[in-house]
Amino acid sequence: MDELEKKADIKTVSMMVDEKSSRIPDWINRGYTLEPGYQRMSARLDGLRPIPKIDEGIKLRSLANDEEEEFVETVNAGFGWKRLEIGDFETWKSEDPPFSEDWVQVADVDGRIVSVVVSKPDTESIKHLHVNRGYLGPAATLPEFRNKHLGTALTARAMNFLFEKGMDSVRLGTSETNVSSNALLKSLGFQSKAPEKSCAKS
Repeated sequence: MDELEKKADIKTVSMMVDEKSSRIPDWINRGYTLEPGYQRMSARLDGLRPIPKIDEGIKLRSLANDEEEEFVETVNAGFGWKRLEIGDFETWKSEDPPFSEDWVQVADVDGRIVSVVVSKPDTESIKHLHVNRGYLGPAATLPEFRNKHLGTALTARAMNFLFEKGMDSVRLGTSETNVSSNALLKSLGFQSKAPEKSCAKS
């Protein structure tokens, strides 16, 4: 860590540590501060979930092959920072086969993508733990289309997609401070594991 901190070309270094770790005092002694953390949540996929009702005129569908640029723009605008860039799709396809555009669920208003949820095979768990598990990225919704249940509807649709692909469970990660997201996920059957705390040093 001494070498990493010296070589880091940034003002703040952060890392994750299990909330119950006995090493937390060691990190604090190194000058790190404990911040709200990240929790892993998982759900069983034992049947199709109902899709919540959404406003008329909003269409739920899979991403088309020629929509990567709009997908990236929607995700980045939804998060308010550059989370993805063109080319990430090809990386995902090579790292997580059989991932393709149809694993991405979108909400469409008059041909415009306004909300997105990405599902993938949980490749590492499938390979090393021999489980049929999927992974979900967080929902990204354009600010003007929030509070319309699009994240819930797309997450349920993505869970159904994974179930139909033969997955029997799904996992994701979210901030423990994101109260609305956690409530949404619990309503869809997700349960949290012990959160990981973020330690940061400036």
